[in-house]
Amino acid sequence: MARGLELVSAPVTEPLIHLITDLSSLQRGLASMSGRVAIDTEFHSEHVYYPRLHLVQLRGEDGPALLVDPHAITDLRSIGKLLDGRTLLIHSASHDLSILRRAVGLNPKPEEVVDPQILAGFVGLGFPRSLTDLSRELLGEELPPSSSMSDWSKRPLTDEQRRYAAMDVLHLHALTDALERRLAGRPHHRWARACAAEINSAALHGEDPELLWRRIPGAAILDGRGRAALRALVIWREATAIRNNQPRFQIASDGSLLDVARRAPTSLTELSQNRRLPRRLAKDQADEVMAALHVAAALPEEALPPPVITRGAAARADAILAAWALIVEEREGIAAELLLPPDLRREIAVRWTRREAIVIPGWRSEAIGDEVRGVLAGQIGLFLRA
Repeated sequence: MARGLELVSAPVTEPLIHLITDLSSLQRGLASMSGRVAIDTEFHSEHVYYPRLHLVQLRGEDGPALLVDPHAITDLRSIGKLLDGRTLLIHSASHDLSILRRAVGLNPKPEEVVDPQILAGFVGLGFPRSLTDLSRELLGEELPPSSSMSDWSKRPLTDEQRRYAAMDVLHLHALTDALERRLAGRPHHRWARACAAEINSAALHGEDPELLWRRIPGAAILDGRGRAALRALVIWREATAIRNNQPRFQIASDGSLLDVARRAPTSLTELSQNRRLPRRLAKDQADEVMAALHVAAALPEEALPPPVITRGAAARADAILAAWALIVEEREGIAAELLLPPDLRREIAVRWTRREAIVIPGWRSEAIGDEVRGVLAGQIGLFLRA
């Protein structure tokens, strides 16, 4: 047997599982894979900004599942190079793409990644659905009990861990095919692919700080200057978390940033007046915090962020759109969360209250553009039916 390649004992009815622990075995395994490639990862995200990768699972159209051990192979760039331009199957891809980009140099075009979880959201199966549920429902396959919360950093991996990890890629081809058969010939297929590309792109390029600050509970109480301060502080926290490879909450809690933005201190003395403010904000990082606040304070009025809706006409429009999306989910089989995500729904509601043009981007313009405008114009009514 080749050094660095281990066969996991399994019944003859199960596909082979290869544990890859050296670079030459990895390169041979990658070279032998044909067609689309299924990928998954096992990682720990506790106490870090960038999750720690502990296993990469791969499988081509047929053949064994490859379990690649990053503990044994420190340079995984072969994976990124040999998969360049290939169609990739990744369930719940947004959780894996940023890890794979950083760890193995994988940088696919967003449209090259097919996510069965999103496909399921366009055929009436709901979103998000677990791989276990979809495999049982569509393939009649019962996956092993979850080991996702086990300690993937320990070596050697147990047989249970290896089988669990392998099953995450062994059924992805068949599952994707089953979903795409249901979508064939319908515009939902194009929409699902476009929706996946949109979500994949966000995963590859990181979250928009403009959206991050607006999701902070309490942001709606701030005036324009306060919103500008909170946005600047969130951008500073994100950059600091990335630089130090720490979770956001270890840099500063949402509540701490909201308090600073609300008080808008103009000096280090004023900054430290809240006795509950963590020392790292009031003293250790005070200069950086004040620099962010000065940037916000210097913005002209027209550059201040718009309000966060919680009440009034915009909130009512948001609620109506949310209810309408659930009705369309039942009618068309497209999950409401994918059809009209909360951030987009709120943006549309705010535009409507300001009498601005309602912009429905991308595939949604074809799928729901006219209906959204009809709902907001009162031309389409919503009715309860038991």
